[in-house]
Amino acid sequence: MYTELNEWANCPINLSNEEIKAPFSVIDDFFSADDLQGHLEHLKKWRDRVIGNGYYTDMNGSPAGLLMNYQLTIKLFEAAAVLGKSSLIEKPVEIDAGNVLAEQQELGRVKNLLNQSELLNPLSVLISFFQEYSLGWYREQLQEWLSYGLSANSVNEFIESPDLVHVYEKIQKLYAAAWLLLSVREEGHTDSDQTKLTDSLSVRLYTLDTETIPLHRKIFPHLVSVIKTKLPTTYAIYYLGRKPGNHDSAFLLVLTADHEKREALSLGTMLEESCRPEKVTILVHYASVVLNAVNTGDHFFSRALSCPALYVSGDLLLPNTNIMRPHLNIDLSEANWERWLKQGKEFLLGAEYYLSVQAYATALFSLHQSSQCILIAIVKAVLGYKINSHNLMRLLRVTQFFTNDLTEVFKLETQDGKRNFNILKEAYISVRYRDNYQPDGATVEALYPVVSKLLSTAEQVYYQFLLMNTI
Repeated sequence: MYTELNEWANCPINLSNEEIKAPFSVIDDFFSADDLQGHLEHLKKWRDRVIGNGYYTDMNGSPAGLLMNYQLTIKLFEAAAVLGKSSLIEKPVEIDAGNVLAEQQELGRVKNLLNQSELLNPLSVLISFFQEYSLGWYREQLQEWLSYGLSANSVNEFIESPDLVHVYEKIQKLYAAAWLLLSVREEGHTDSDQTKLTDSLSVRLYTLDTETIPLHRKIFPHLVSVIKTKLPTTYAIYYLGRKPGNHDSAFLLVLTADHEKREALSLGTMLEESCRPEKVTILVHYASVVLNAVNTGDHFFSRALSCPALYVSGDLLLPNTNIMRPHLNIDLSEANWERWLKQGKEFLLGAEYYLSVQAYATALFSLHQSSQCILIAIVKAVLGYKINSHNLMRLLRVTQFFTNDLTEVFKLETQDGKRNFNILKEAYISVRYRDNYQPDGATVEALYPVVSKLLSTAEQVYYQFLLMNTI
């Protein structure tokens, strides 16, 4: 079976619609069938029957127990995949964690299977489970295990040993992480920490895919031509990637000459409009700024200059770039995050006060400033990209390098959402520079919960970013 040719191979085909919406219920069912120790023992027995002679028998001397273990494990795989991608996730099933923690032997097994980072962030195990291999690949492996587990003959050379060992060890860790997510409040985890862990499941982070597809190979020459025509001082154009699974998006970095007189930030917007109808997000920077940043170890630009180059003029001498691992920048990202987030929260508190006294213009300005600080905070923290802009649309576009969830807060696909966002976006100019500007009070009232949701969503994105980068 070739998973790449089967469009359903990586879908949760064994879960009901209700289970897809509530994947924690699958984990609850899994551990209702047996405790962690029992599942680990069944898994070891299953593995032994795959590599040795004789078929699997349960306590009644029947192989039927293997089929049940297979079905439970397949559904656990699919629930784990849903948890890593879905934005429709319920709270974990509530159980008596105190009684579970009293079973020290069970917790000891978890600690033997997971490292310290994984114990603190069991969600990271679910995320990493599918980073190397897909759900379809794991399903194929388990189907082979089932076949040989029910056969009197051993697998011999028909399953490669590295695959068998890899699958066995991965499943052990998945069992342990699922048990933790469902039932354990680890020492040092407060109720607030558990809430953050649960909330972080409701957002999705991604990494841009830099592999070019046939569609891009057709439009890239046109994009390069447009950019060079509109910005003759272009030195280089890099393809930073596209959103995973999205074929009509493209993210570009353009380096321009230092003698270019126009502001780099506004040039990006100008080029994006010139490239329409193609959906392109373009970052424009002066060449010397980028090269100096790379020489000083800048994380974002080091990665950017390692991406495919669509155009490089003979006037630009590029350095050798050393790619920095994301976790090396976490301490710095935390500092940027706290500084900007604190300011964003303070502006939101100010907006709440100004609304209470019906000072709508000042409330609207405070909401704009809060949104700006929140978006700058998350971009600097996750991307390591230094951006300072009052343009909320530009900031939102940059967040789409790693998530769609922040943009979706504003419901820009609706007329009301688009209208309210435009009022918020223009508040910086309208309130500061337009005499006697008075926004509609109902609109400002409606924007307050939107910006509050932007704050909570950014916090969820940041927490998941930490989970994914502390494995």
